[in-house]
Amino acid sequence: MIRFDFNNDAVYEWNGRSFVALGSPIIKDAPQTSLLHKLENRDYTKPTETWGTLGWKDNGYFKPEGILEYSNQGNLESSGATLKEINNIWDFNPLSSQKDFKVKERFINFNQTSFQFSETEFKYDDIPHLRLTLFINPDEGALVYYQHSPKKDHNSTQSHIEYILPERTDKNYTTDRDRLNYYFPVIPAKLMEYQESKGTLKLAKDTIDSSFIVKVLTFKRNNLAAKELYQEASNNINLFIHSKNKKTAENKALAKITGQKILSKGFHFLGSRKYSLLRYDELLDQFFHIGTEQLDTSKKTLLLIHGTFSSTEGSYGKLYNNESSLLKKLIKHGIFEQIISFDHPTISHDAFDNAQMLYERLEGIVFEKPVDILSYSRGALVAKWLASDPENTFFTTENIITFSGANGVGYYKTGKYVAKGISLLRRIIPGPTAKFIAALAQFSSEFFLELPGNQQMTPNNKKLVRILTANLTNPHTRVQTIAADWNKTLIGNSIKRPFARALDGIIKLILGPKHDWVVGFQEQKIGPDHIDNPIEITSMHVKNFDLDYVKTNTHDIIYNYFKLKKQTELTV
Repeated sequence: MIRFDFNNDAVYEWNGRSFVALGSPIIKDAPQTSLLHKLENRDYTKPTETWGTLGWKDNGYFKPEGILEYSNQGNLESSGATLKEINNIWDFNPLSSQKDFKVKERFINFNQTSFQFSETEFKYDDIPHLRLTLFINPDEGALVYYQHSPKKDHNSTQSHIEYILPERTDKNYTTDRDRLNYYFPVIPAKLMEYQESKGTLKLAKDTIDSSFIVKVLTFKRNNLAAKELYQEASNNINLFIHSKNKKTAENKALAKITGQKILSKGFHFLGSRKYSLLRYDELLDQFFHIGTEQLDTSKKTLLLIHGTFSSTEGSYGKLYNNESSLLKKLIKHGIFEQIISFDHPTISHDAFDNAQMLYERLEGIVFEKPVDILSYSRGALVAKWLASDPENTFFTTENIITFSGANGVGYYKTGKYVAKGISLLRRIIPGPTAKFIAALAQFSSEFFLELPGNQQMTPNNKKLVRILTANLTNPHTRVQTIAADWNKTLIGNSIKRPFARALDGIIKLILGPKHDWVVGFQEQKIGPDHIDNPIEITSMHVKNFDLDYVKTNTHDIIYNYFKLKKQTELTV
C-alpha cells in the first residue's frame, strides 16, 4: 500500500495537467520514461511502475488535502465483498476455466482525503468529479466500483457495490484500446439530503459512516467487441445456472408424477433461448415448461409477465409454492381456470420483439375467452403492447394489473445515472442477476442504453412513447396500476444503514421525491385507464409480493381485483 500525503508529496505534472500516478512510488527528479511514453502515446505498452492516474475530470490542478492510500501493483488474494465480486467474474467469463486465470485487485482509499466540498445547495453535476485513467490491454477487462463499507470493516461481505462505468472509447464499442477513463463524483463527508421544494441537494449535519473506497478489478478476457462479449457472458451465465439447478429441475419424483420437467430457476436466464411458455399446476403449486398443445384455449386464463432481469420465479415466486399460495387460491375459487406465464429476455429484446416471439409460440390457436394479465415492472410495457397490438389475433385482453410499471426509468435519462441504477438492481435482485450486471459493468453507459429493452424504458424514447400512446384493442379493457413508494420504515436486509441514508438523497434527485428505488412513483402510475385510480403502496421495487416486507397485503389486492371483475362479468 502507498500513502500519498498531499501536504508533502508532489503531484505529477504533465502537459498542463496534474495528477497522482498510481502504483509504485515515483522517485523524486527521476525521468519516469515509461510513464511519459504512455501519456504521450497510445499503444499497448504499459508503464513499468504505474497502473493508472488519478486527477480531476476537468484536468484542473489536483491538490486535495490529507492522505490518499492506493495499491502498489495490486494483489491476487481477495476477501469479503471483493471476493464475491470476483466470483461473479469467474461465472460470466469463459476464460476462467483456464488454469492461469486470475483477477487482480487494486484499491484507492479516500477516507483520509478532504475535498473541501461544503456547498449548501447543489445539483449532482456540482459535486466535484474525479478521473481515473486505467492502463489496460485489449485482451483485459476491468470492473471499477465504489465499495461502500462500514468504516470499521472494509472487508464486510455486506458492503454495497456501486459500479463506475468506463467512458466509451469508440462508437463501435471495440476493445481496441490501451486505457479506460472513469469519471465519478467524490463522496462528501456529510450525508446528502434532497430538498423537494427546490429539487436540489444539501449537506446534512450527520457525518457519513461508510467508507469512500474505489476498487479496481482487472482480468483476462477475449479480445472481442462489446456486443460479442455481452453474448459470451450471457451464454456463460446460462451454463452456470444450468449446472447449478440441473438436479432440482429434473426432480425424479415430480417428473414421474407429471411427466414434465419442473421449472426451478430456468435453464436459460438470458438471451433468445429464454423464451418459453409455462403453465401453473395447482396440485403441485409449481410452474412447468409446456408446448402450445398443452394449453387449453377454452379456459379462463391469467397470463403472468415478469420484470427486468427476472423470470416467472423471480417476479412471482412469493405468489405460489407456499402455504398461502395466491395462485392456488385463484384456481380453487374459480376466478381462473388456467394460469400461464411467459419467460422472455428483457434488455436484449424490446416489448415488440417479446410479443412477436409469443405469437410464434401461439401460432394456430385462439383463446375463446379474454385473457387477464398480471405484470411486474417492465412486464407492464409488454402487457400494454399485447393489449394494443393489432397483430395480436390470439387473444383479447380484459383486465390488467401492473405492479411498479417501468413506464420510463429515470436512471436511463442520461448515461451518468446508469451505473447507480444497475448497482441498485444488483443489490436488491438476488441470484444470477448480480453476475449479469457485473458483466454489463465492463461497458460504457452508451452501450447499455443502446440495448433494445433499455431503449424502451428510457423516458421519451420513441419505442416507449409508441406503447404508452397506443390505443387498447378492446375498449372495455381495464388497467389497474399499483405504484410503490419506499420510505425509511422499510430499511432492512435489502438496503441497510448506512447505505440507505447515503443513497436516498441522490436517488430522489434522479427519480423524484417518491420512488421504489428503481422507478419513480409518477412513472409507475402511468396507465391508459382513467377509471381505475392507481393504488399506492409502501414497498421496494422487487419486494411487492413479500408479505414479510410490505405494509399492504398485495396478494389480497390481486385476489380482490380479479374476484370483483369476475363477479361483474357474471352479473352482466
